Amino acid sequence: MKAPTVPRDHFLRGNTLAFSREPLNFITENQAKYGDIFAFKLGFQTAHAVCHPNMIEQILIKDKQSFDKIYVGRKNYGVQLTLGQGLIPNVGESWQRQRNLIQPIFQRSRLTGWSVMMTAAIERLLKRWKTELKPSMPIDINREMKHLTLDIMFNTVFSHSFADAADKIRDLQPIAQRYAYESMGSLISLSPSWPTRRNRQFKQIMQTIDNILYELIDNRKKNPTSDKDLLNLLLQALDEKPEGMNKQLLRDEIVTFLFAGHITTAEALTWTWYLLAQFPEIDRKMRAEIATILKGRSPTFADLPHLSYTRQVFEEALRLYPTTPVISRKVMKDTRINGYDLAAGSLVFPSIYHVHRHPEFWDQPEQFMPERFEVQNKQHRCAYIPFGAGSYTCIGRQFALIEAQLILARLAQKYAFHLVPDQNLEPEFVMALRPRHGLKMILEPVSSL
Repeated sequence: MKAPTVPRDHFLRGNTLAFSREPLNFITENQAKYGDIFAFKLGFQTAHAVCHPNMIEQILIKDKQSFDKIYVGRKNYGVQLTLGQGLIPNVGESWQRQRNLIQPIFQRSRLTGWSVMMTAAIERLLKRWKTELKPSMPIDINREMKHLTLDIMFNTVFSHSFADAADKIRDLQPIAQRYAYESMGSLISLSPSWPTRRNRQFKQIMQTIDNILYELIDNRKKNPTSDKDLLNLLLQALDEKPEGMNKQLLRDEIVTFLFAGHITTAEALTWTWYLLAQFPEIDRKMRAEIATILKGRSPTFADLPHLSYTRQVFEEALRLYPTTPVISRKVMKDTRINGYDLAAGSLVFPSIYHVHRHPEFWDQPEQFMPERFEVQNKQHRCAYIPFGAGSYTCIGRQFALIEAQLILARLAQKYAFHLVPDQNLEPEFVMALRPRHGLKMILEPVSSL
């Protein structure tokens, strides 16, 4: 039996435009018509959207050998040129070697040390806000969260913020991000060697980013330090294992950490502040916990287990607005999901966004209810997967959760976050789920309340 098929909206491109422009709306509309699995056309290629935890469990865990990531290939040259062979685009044995090499780096003792770097970056942001913010002055909280999380990532990777370098990368990264995303959704995949204006701009951007990173890497090699930052740990892995990383692969992993590591957390924090501003009773409850536990002092790693409601708030924000709402896999061999046949070579798009809101598994799924996470989540193991599931689960999961708790707790101690009225808040999926036009907020010092 074949999955229900969405009618093509064009005889050549199929449903490519509708899906690539608004993938979440496209899936929502057709899920309502055809159910939790349906087929559609990307050009002449068959694709399937999958919206049920049972099916996603089969794809990501139980029958994972029948599916694999689809970053490799000419259609995804933008991702490959940006992230190279870092963990996100890598596949197969090469990915497994990289994962085995990097996984030990994220042990608990190092997360404790990195939390101190996170706290220092938060204090730098607060110092800047104290100087720059004026009463009733709106700011783009999405940009501010990206500023903060990139500062944290630079400190984690290099032990220093390198503000000038971070500023350049922060300004260039969104252009590279959109280029990579559009190359994945393009019906006609032109070679990146073609001298188009778009290709030239992208190459210039990546050359600038590479120059910055290679200079930092070379300086570290010439002037070794004893810092326990990510660069030193990666260099040690490179030196200790003959099959480890060469210089290019080292660059690829650093770009992956800098880009993916700061964007995803920043977007999730942006949506968290948005939700808290919409639900003042939840905001008050979180602030009450922070005040009770911290008594005015800055949060530390040791405080995090006691800031349970603050973590629940972030987890619920990730449920409603997962930073990677849709993932992609290629069907490696003919297989069957829930009675539906999927042909080898076709694509599947498991929708994390839709399983997080599936009414079979969530009571009042559209509501912001952090109390859902008061007890360990006993839902289906693929009903809540903001960091993915199976072999490709995000390696930085604990890092992101620690970072988010520290940021929420400390910033909430200092400011109340108010939405600027009448702004066009429209979610947009460009490699990560973000507000299309940013998110304007007014920050009010807590002492003035």
